[in-house]
Order: sequence, then C-alpha cells, then structure tokens
Amino acid sequence: MDESRPRFDEAVPMILQALETGVMEEHEGEFFKQPRAVIRPRPTKSFKGRTAQVAMSGDSVLEAAKHGVKMMQFAYKPMDVHRQEVQTYAKAYRELHKTAPPVPFFVDFCVCDTSAARAEETANRHVRRYLLSLFHHYEMMGAHFSDTRGYAEYGENARMMREAGVEAIADAYVAGQIWGTPQQILDKIQARRAIVGDYDALLCVRYAGTPYESVERTMRTFAEHVMPELKRWNIATTMAA
Repeated sequence: MDESRPRFDEAVPMILQALETGVMEEHEGEFFKQPRAVIRPRPTKSFKGRTAQVAMSGDSVLEAAKHGVKMMQFAYKPMDVHRQEVQTYAKAYRELHKTAPPVPFFVDFCVCDTSAARAEETANRHVRRYLLSLFHHYEMMGAHFSDTRGYAEYGENARMMREAGVEAIADAYVAGQIWGTPQQILDKIQARRAIVGDYDALLCVRYAGTPYESVERTMRTFAEHVMPELKRWNIATTMAA
C-alpha cells in the first residue's frame, strides 16, 4: 500500500496514451518495465472525454484533473464536502487544460419503487448490508491507514468513523443514496444538483444480495417514470466557469 500512489501515478499516463494511440510504448520506470506492445484490437476512436477516474481523496481529485479525465465519486461524504472537491477538481482542470471540465460522475446505490415503504425497507436492508461488507473488506475503520504512505486522508476519515460509530455512519450512508419513489428520487437528485451542480449518475441496482425481483422493479420503474423526466432537464455536460 505504501507504493500504491506512485505506482498509480506512473501507470496512468502509460495507459491513457496506449488507449489513445493503440500502442503501449516502451517504458523503463521505477515500478514498470514495459516492452513496446501493440493493442489488439486497436482502439477505433479517441478515448478523450470517455475516460473516468474514481477520486475519493484530495490527491485523487487533483490527479483526475491533471490527466484530463472525468472525476467519479461514490456518494458517501456530506454533500458540502463533495461540492468542495468538485470545485477543486474544476479549478485545477481549467488551469491545466484551458477548457471547461466535464461534470462529475456520482455513484449511488439505488432502489426505485412505486411503494415508498417497500423502497425504504429494501434500502435499509441492502444498502446498509453493502456498506457493512465494505467496512469489513477494506477494514475501513482500522488504524492502519494513518501509517500508510498516501492514505493520511483515509486515516483521518477512519478516526472520525470510529468516533461516530458504525450505526450512525450506516444511517447517514443509507440516507445519502438515491432511492425511493420516482418523485422522491427526482427530488433527491434536484437537491444534490442545488449543492454540487449538474452531474452524471451511475446507479448500482444490485448489491448485497438484493432480490432479483426488486432489481427488476427498480430498473423498470426508473426507466418508465424517472428517466423521461431527467431527459427533460437538459443536464449540462461541462461545468460552467
């Protein structure tokens, strides 16, 4: 883990260039020894504007701007914090690339149902279960992040989570996701746009054992009742200055 940041920083320019040109050029770096290799099948069109990077820390936000890619965030922090990170990304992107940055992606765990009670019950059970599995898998509340190079921000987050307690964190996480009736979902999206601005949505509809019938109901209800309204909103693709 101590090497994860410099490994990432060395690899990303190589990968982005290869996706753009169709050739992974020879590279002799600190971590990677790469012979020249042609990608087969070769890319058929440019990846510029079609590449995203998950950016959940301050360093990663700046890296996404540096590489000129779309910033993707999982919605788990207070929206005011997300707004600050979006603004930091946008400022750095404009300074580095002299053009408007793309709107960010937000990833949410979604339940869409005509029954408000059933949507709430499903979200409380399965979104919560997903978060608890994440805590377990990544040991998110452990003390090890504080002593790991490049993970100081994760260490501080872990400290705050330990102080708040698992149940309080889970309650806030579930409440912050995009779920509910079609109108509740539209209202939540509008409320978030009022804070962070326009954004693109990536919605996870099956996680932590969500029953298939619930997944299908979410997809059909969202497609029928939410998507048509979202298309009428004319959401921007780039962030205004």
